[in-house]
This record gives sequence, structure tokens and C-alpha cells, in this order.
Amino acid sequence: MAEDLLTKRSSIYSDRPQFHSTMGTSDRLLGWANNTAVISYGERWRTQRRMTHELLHKRASEELSPLIVKNSRLALQRLLEEPDPVYGYEATSSNDTLFETVSCAVDGFSRSIIASNFYVNLIPWMQYIPAWFPGAQWKRKALVWRWQTEQMLHVPYNWTREKMGTGSAPPSMLRHILSKYVKEPSKEEKETVLWAAGSLFAAGTDTTVSSTLILIVAMAMYPEVQTKAQAEVDSILCGNRFPEIEDQQSMPYVEAVIKEALRWRSVLPLGVSHACIEDDDYKGYRIPKGAAIAMSFDERVYPNPECFDPSRFLDPSTPEAPAFGFGRRGLFAFFDIRPKLDSEGRPIKLTAEMKQNISVSQPTAFEVDIKPRSKKHEQILRSWVDV
Repeated sequence: MAEDLLTKRSSIYSDRPQFHSTMGTSDRLLGWANNTAVISYGERWRTQRRMTHELLHKRASEELSPLIVKNSRLALQRLLEEPDPVYGYEATSSNDTLFETVSCAVDGFSRSIIASNFYVNLIPWMQYIPAWFPGAQWKRKALVWRWQTEQMLHVPYNWTREKMGTGSAPPSMLRHILSKYVKEPSKEEKETVLWAAGSLFAAGTDTTVSSTLILIVAMAMYPEVQTKAQAEVDSILCGNRFPEIEDQQSMPYVEAVIKEALRWRSVLPLGVSHACIEDDDYKGYRIPKGAAIAMSFDERVYPNPECFDPSRFLDPSTPEAPAFGFGRRGLFAFFDIRPKLDSEGRPIKLTAEMKQNISVSQPTAFEVDIKPRSKKHEQILRSWVDV
């Protein structure tokens, strides 16, 4: 069904459900209406998608692989020094200002588009209430998130333009897009570029953090899975080096573990819904114009869905999870993840419950111990220097 509707009939199922009245998309509030994930199907959507896809196809991804490897190793080194935070982009520190701003902006948007979180989602005229009005804390919160969104869009853009002017801009989506403009983009072109890059930046922030947290809590809860994954990694690396992208094909069980983590606790439980732009009929079902199209996992496809069982993905007939995380193999290669112990030395039980009332799910707060597997593993981590 997904293939029939979303691929073969993509010309009429590529729209998004309308959110124009919500706290998240109103220009008077957060102003995310031009985010590529929620923008209506049309010329601007096609332009932003084209910009994004130019950097996401296989060849372009291979060109960026040195950067992916570098940042995954920087993340592992940072985890060695500060095992509590799990963020891992190339920031100046674990509390990098831009990263914190982006995280807050994305978290605000994720909360704002849940209809029940804010009355303005149900009563659109409330968006005209001034921020100083008594009881309008929600409006003041929206304006803070709006400022953070503007920072998320403009700071990387201005930084990239400055670096391009000196010939020192590192590979990035923004550099790739801006290099095609002979002169300064028009106001409309700049807005399109800002949201094409900003959408990708935002999407890679909360989803990456969430999926990493899910994997960490899963390994703490299922030590036998972690041990088996580490054994597979050791058989390839022999405890003497970092994992490389080329090692992926040699680690089927590790790949299955990551796929199972993505299935077990989905970051986007229903994905990003599509909408039909005209009336349609499918196998006797009438699908009206504007209907939202969404899907989740079927227990008939994934038996015992609450059970964390990576072996299900060793069966080639099992539908694959949507992504494979290269950097996460480093967790198995270098770290042991265990539940913290209580005052009597017993492991504190973990539940892997997910936060409610946000569009991108994350595990509720949990504590684990993340330590190097051995002195040798720690030495390898500390000895790596980017050249």
C-alpha cells in the first residue's frame, strides 16, 4: 500500500496536512511554515527538496564520509570525557551555544505542533494576543522559540558566507548551494536556502539525539545483546582500531541491533504524514482531498513488538528500519553501557518509557554508566588526532 500510494501516486500524495493555525507554523509565533517537512506541495517544496537531495544521494554522501568519520570520532572522544551528554556534532564544547540554541528551537517546534499543548492550536485568533497581556506566558515562550529559530537559520548561513569569502569554508550543504549563485541570492532565494539547510540541520539534531538515547538505554537494559554486538565488532577490529564505513557489511548483527533500536522505540511514531491533494480511489476505498496519510508498525510484520530482538532483522524477509547509524558502531567498539547501581549495589531498573506531548519522541530521563571497555580501548580513543 505504501508503495502504491506514496511512490506510484506520489504526484497526488506528496502534500502535507495543513498546520497554518498552529503555534508552530504561524508567522506571528514560531514561524516554521516553510520547514521542508511541513511545507505544502508546490514549487517551493520542490526547490527545497531538490537542494536537500543534492546532498543526500549516495555519491554526495560518499564525498562527505571523511567528515562523518571525523565527527563520529570526536563524539566518542567527548563521550569519554563527559559520559553524561550524548550530543556529538563538531561543537567547540559540549555546551556549544549554537547547538543549544538549535536544540531549544527544535524542541519548541516539536512541542508546539501538538494540538493539545497550547490553546492557540485550537483557537487560532489567540495568536493576535500581545505578549504583555496577562496570562500570555505561552506567547512569550513562542517569541523566545522564534528568536532561537532565527538564530538556527541565520548564524550557520552567515558563518558559511564569511568562510566562503576567505576560501576556508568546510564541505556542507550550505556551501554546496551557495556556490551555485554567481551573485548574492535575492531575498526570496535566500529564504528558500535558509529553510532548505535549516530543515536538514533541525531534522538531524533531535532525531539523532533521540535515536542515540534509545540505543544507549536498550544496551543498558539488554546486556546480552550488547555483549554479542561487541564480540562481532571485536572479531573485525581485533581491539586495535576504529571502525570504518567499509566495515558495515562485515557487521550484520550490529546493523540488526541498530535497526531494532529504531523499530523498538520509534523517534517519529507515525512518521511525517502525507496528504492527498485531490480525491482518489484505492481498492474500493475513497480517499478525499486533504486526507492525512500516515502509518506505523504492524505486529503481523514484527512479532512481539515490545521485545528487543535484533535477530528479527537477520531474516532478509523482514522489512528494514529506515536508517543505519555509522557512528553508533563506535559505542560497541569502545564503551560498556550499564545501568547505574543503587545504594545497595543493585542495578537500577530502566523502563525505556518515551516522553509524551512532543512530535519527536525521546526516552524519559534515565541514568546509565558509560565507561571504556578497557585501558587499551581508552588509549586508542585518546590517541586519535584528526589530520
